[in-house]
Amino acid sequence: MLHYFCVQAASDLSGYLSSEFWSRVVLQSSHDEPVVRQALVVLSSLHLEYVMTDPHSVKGSTSAEDVNKETLIQYNKALRLLRKYLGGRERPSIKVALICCTLFHCFESTRGNTGAALDHLRNGLMILGEAQTPRVHPSCMAWDSPEDMEKVTQVFSRLDLQATIFDDSRTPSLMLTSADERSGTTPCVATVVFSDLEEAHVTLIKLQNWLFRLLTTNIKYKFWPQEQLPAFIVEEKHNLEEQYKRWSQTFEEFMKQQQLQDEPDKWRGNHADQKSIQEGASALRIHYRITQMLLLASLPEDQTIFGSSPNPAAEEIIDLAETFLARTRDRNATAAAAQTPHRNFSSETGIIAPLFLLAMKCSDVHVCEKAVALLAASHRREGLYDAQMVVGIVERMTRLKERGQAARLMSRQTATGMPAEDISLEYWGAEVINEATGGVEGIAKTLNISA
Repeated sequence: MLHYFCVQAASDLSGYLSSEFWSRVVLQSSHDEPVVRQALVVLSSLHLEYVMTDPHSVKGSTSAEDVNKETLIQYNKALRLLRKYLGGRERPSIKVALICCTLFHCFESTRGNTGAALDHLRNGLMILGEAQTPRVHPSCMAWDSPEDMEKVTQVFSRLDLQATIFDDSRTPSLMLTSADERSGTTPCVATVVFSDLEEAHVTLIKLQNWLFRLLTTNIKYKFWPQEQLPAFIVEEKHNLEEQYKRWSQTFEEFMKQQQLQDEPDKWRGNHADQKSIQEGASALRIHYRITQMLLLASLPEDQTIFGSSPNPAAEEIIDLAETFLARTRDRNATAAAAQTPHRNFSSETGIIAPLFLLAMKCSDVHVCEKAVALLAASHRREGLYDAQMVVGIVERMTRLKERGQAARLMSRQTATGMPAEDISLEYWGAEVINEATGGVEGIAKTLNISA
């Protein structure tokens, strides 16, 4: 299982960009600490089970009943080892505790056990928060190398954001921007060209964290017209839009420089064991464009962003997702350990969430149909998101629309200025969405779709 993790699972879990957390930090810690090694072996075993299971043989994601009994026994052993480690050391390592929280979060996500996964994330965020404010919360745990802690913190920044995208009523726990950055005094994108994809990724996560904190903390202003919005919201949104534009310019400048270097590197074989620059770039562009659309459509609400038909911005995301999935299929065909895996599991937010948002929010029928087709063919789980589950949600919402079961909402249609057939699934399913709690999983449960 350690060998499988090294040659395949680590790459899959890290998603569309190479990650030192998975390729170095976790492995080094597993060499030094039995509790990390136990947790790593268990996650590696479950990952192999997941990717080698035919998606047509299961209703949804891997459930508790589907997991190999021995794997569950070893998982419970890992939980006991962590409790023993934390209780038996005078100053246990913060890094070890956070790594274990991450591994357990991924284990429960793979099983589709969202509640337990979020519990592990919550525990990790609490430990991280106390470690970052030692004067307020004196910690009895030991600090580790700053470099490793930076990699661990970046993982939690992404998982925290993923949890909020999964449940948009949740405000991100971490605040990654300063007051000066939000006011426009200090630029969030403080460079003219990124040094690598990792820097671009970290900066984009920072902007997305800012975006979702802006949206969730000001939810009461969601439907207010522009002229009635408080001045501080208008100003903050303007500053965020400017930083989004700056990120795009800085990223495209990096890609121009990369293209000049790319051909010689290919001939030298430098990319043989690394993620494709193009794959990572495609994913970052997808995340940039979908969250930029969310920003432009909010505070005040602008229905034309997702409501236009045709929708060139949404079509571009669809094209990028097609390219991303094509590269994934090519990688699966040459998998070193698990030969031609049936499914893919990553801990990172990839293409499922963006495609699901397009399918639910867009009025362009062509975009919705293409997004659902890509989701159905992807056979992916990305953290809390399972492609099969969200396809079930979209299909059920589509049937609601087709059968006219949302006819009682017709009185509101005149206010939209759009014909009934052009209104998004999100509009038709407003009652279901409002009734559900817990985000995407809550919607699935309301619609009686297996998670």
